[in-house]
Amino acid sequence: MSDKLSKHYDHLYKSHHTGFAGTNPLPFVRRVPELITEGAVLDIGGGPGRNALFLARHGFAVTVVDISTVGLQRAITDAAADNLPITAIVGDITKLGLKDDYDVIIMTYVLHLIDTTAATNLITDIQAHTKPNG
Repeated sequence: MSDKLSKHYDHLYKSHHTGFAGTNPLPFVRRVPELITEGAVLDIGGGPGRNALFLARHGFAVTVVDISTVGLQRAITDAAADNLPITAIVGDITKLGLKDDYDVIIMTYVLHLIDTTAATNLITDIQAHTKPNG
């Protein structure tokens, strides 16, 4: 992923773009606490943390990865304001190099940004690092 893309998302988050950078979690994320009550969550492309913060409020240990420093800073600031422990990592999703396994891995609005080979590799990596029944 490129520096140009990072700058693009930094600009969107600086302008407080609503849409995907809003504060409400996506509907499928709202269902996660109904299906599993605790565990480790990886939020790939989580930006300012709307999904990560929701899951942290429900007791999940959340790691959020995004290419945008500005987006992740918003997530960190909002998490600190609510005393929520989240881990934020600025990084290229095509080079995650996952080492840990997760109960839940969510990824939204990112696959269209990478080529088919990178997307296939990322999905394979996600599958390999999702815990049984995750």
